[in-house]
Amino acid sequence: MPLGLFWSVTVGGRTLVPADNLFNFEPWRSAADQFGVTRPHNELLSDLLLENYACKRFIVESLRHKEIPLWNPYLFAGAPFLAAGQHSALYPFSIVFYILPLSRA
Repeated sequence: MPLGLFWSVTVGGRTLVPADNLFNFEPWRSAADQFGVTRPHNELLSDLLLENYACKRFIVESLRHKEIPLWNPYLFAGAPFLAAGQHSALYPFSIVFYILPLSRA
């Protein structure tokens, strides 16, 4: 049943990431007219893109370089990453993000 509901995402070229929310912020705001984006569909979903997607990308890049993401040097002057837990790196269903490309997971 879930495959039927999300068929356009799993097989087609669509994604569940609210990428149009990037157009609320510079430098993407300046290019919004070029892409035909007037206003994001749901501005409340910005956390998914600004925080969760960034954390997942950091985890994937760390694993790709054969490193355990214990420390995130991109937060302020650096911060513990794996110990924080908010990113759900050790959540069992997060393995989908590590196997598939992030745009498909």
